[in-house]
Amino acid sequence: MLEAAFWGFVGGFALLVGAVLGPVRPVPDRVVGVVMAFGAGVPK
Repeated sequence: MLEAAFWGFVGGFALLVGAVLGPVRPVPDRVVGVVMAFGAGVPK
């Protein structure tokens, strides 16, 4: 159970980091596309 809590914290923290950095530093469309494709399980 401790491991699940740890990974939940990591995922939540990553969301917060993205919310803070998103408006400050824009990300190129290609990078967004690659990350979204990776998340969907599409090979490059």
